[in-house]
Amino acid sequence: SVFQQLYAIQDFRSQILNFNIACNESTENNVMVLDSLRELFWRMELTDLPYVTAESFCSNFQFSDGVPLNVREQQDASEFFTRLCDLLKERLDAVGKNNFITDIISASYVNRYTCKACGSIHDSEQDMYNLHLPVKDRANIYESLQSVYTTSELLSGYKCEKCGTLDQTSKVCLLKKLPKVLVCSLKRFELNFNTFMREKVNSRFEFPKELDLWKYTEKGFDHGDPSIKKE
Repeated sequence: SVFQQLYAIQDFRSQILNFNIACNESTENNVMVLDSLRELFWRMELTDLPYVTAESFCSNFQFSDGVPLNVREQQDASEFFTRLCDLLKERLDAVGKNNFITDIISASYVNRYTCKACGSIHDSEQDMYNLHLPVKDRANIYESLQSVYTTSELLSGYKCEKCGTLDQTSKVCLLKKLPKVLVCSLKRFELNFNTFMREKVNSRFEFPKELDLWKYTEKGFDHGDPSIKKE
């Protein structure tokens, strides 16, 4: 499913198909994965069959801990997607090519820490490739976004870096950089704490044809969107 969605992104597909730096002589994982992905996309581009094999790609792919891809086990699509983007980005940075991963898919968010005692604010920016959105007990994508972004939480045991006060710092997560193509990952698997088994959430989940993310961004938060409740 990840391959199909990436292939459907025209700019991404074009960049992969036209990547022309020789990769075959290296055994580095990021090189072999890019070479295998390009081969796979060309098969998808040229075939008249309703399917193509991803055997070459699967034999070359490894997760960050060095564990190979086990095609006999169901894998987490979001974890696979993130690792794939990391490998492609590493390869593009290494050869000095225009990094289309950064240009097309990469986004970022900010964790903002605010001390109620001294009023100091500290922002920590992190890169990401997709939005991880909870589905359980949420009717639509806006409820999911609200639960992850712009909702403040008081951090227990956290000491302010400026004044040293304990348990007086709140944290809020805000979107900073939005990508050209936004990838959303729905967390449909949740841990059942009674059985300690992962269970799939099959409830209805609604999303619009056009998604307005302004109120969940750093700028929307700072400009005082009236729909955002601040502590």
